[in-house]
Amino acid sequence: MKNKYNIGDIVYLITDPDQYPRIIIAVLQRSNGYSYELGFGSSSSWNSEIEIASDKDITKLFNN
Repeated sequence: MKNKYNIGDIVYLITDPDQYPRIIIAVLQRSNGYSYELGFGSSSSWNSEIEIASDKDITKLFNN
């Protein structure tokens, strides 16, 4: 398996209505794919590849 994103990449959570940019600070390979630790300000979260996009979804900004 090859990971889609790398440490230092700027990504967006597809469920975030504000589409704030996050930076990938860690990558973990699991048996069912990759998990990514995303940094945002002073917090971070672990997310799977299907929750992440490399481009901002501007339609969410207008629906917010």
